[in-house]
Amino acid sequence: MVTMSEGPTTEVSLFMAAPPSEVWDLITDPGLIPEFSGELESAGWGSHTGDVPGIGSTIWGHSRHELAGEWDTVSFVTEWDPPNRFAWAVSDPETPAASWWFAIEEVPGGVRLTEGVRLGPGRSKLSEFIAAAPEREAEIIEGRLAQHRVNMIRTLEGFRSRTRG
Repeated sequence: MVTMSEGPTTEVSLFMAAPPSEVWDLITDPGLIPEFSGELESAGWGSHTGDVPGIGSTIWGHSRHELAGEWDTVSFVTEWDPPNRFAWAVSDPETPAASWWFAIEEVPGGVRLTEGVRLGPGRSKLSEFIAAAPEREAEIIEGRLAQHRVNMIRTLEGFRSRTRG
């Protein structure tokens, strides 16, 4: 049985016939993700972190979910390793509501792009749903991970549609 204390995680990957630098430019444009996601409606680099994205920079986001409503987030870049890995923590870098990442692995003919998420350990809307029905924690978590996988696949396929390869 999966619980929030375990830091439930999921990720999806797909092949892209594109060079790592081209894929890096796509994944580090937070304003592009809402074009493909079924939940994230708008996002961008935070204005108070300077002009150069990197570790410690902020990303703002606005999301909407049929059951959870609307919410805004501020995320903090925790990894910035061009053109290999880009990661951020939602709400609090020390105890994030979720941690997200993109990883680019060069393979013959292009790259394998992976997007992943780890839920918790910080509080989130998901925590509220679990608190209201603790006996359904595993079911609620699995459902949320499944929703994230659907959106991640849409996002990766959207990125792939933007490449030259």
